[in-house]
Amino acid sequence: MRFLKLMAIAGIASLSAVTYANDFPTFDRVGFAMTCMDSNGGPSLEAMFACSCRLDHIAAKMSYDEYQKAETYLRYQRMPGEKGGIFRDIEDVRPTIANFKKIRDEASAACPMPKILKGSRE
Repeated sequence: MRFLKLMAIAGIASLSAVTYANDFPTFDRVGFAMTCMDSNGGPSLEAMFACSCRLDHIAAKMSYDEYQKAETYLRYQRMPGEKGGIFRDIEDVRPTIANFKKIRDEASAACPMPKILKGSRE
């Protein structure tokens, strides 16, 4: 009986470690999936699978902190004028952004977006 309790505790502890390893907050996962689906023809079950697969691929390759840093800098680099210039001129973030773009491209290749015919969305 004691052995079973120890095994259960060990199983729960290892599950917790796996669950939290490079895990992204639910809010960010949902936001990524919604933005991805929106930019790929709108919401559909097929697009949701591809988009969630892409984020799973990204999460397996980089920590949430790295993802958040790269995503933030990419978003704000597009701002016009001096505000965006602050984010465009930082040298030490360029390798992080390059790595993120590489991982994002790998994720797109690993999780292709299905072709959805017009009028076939349900």
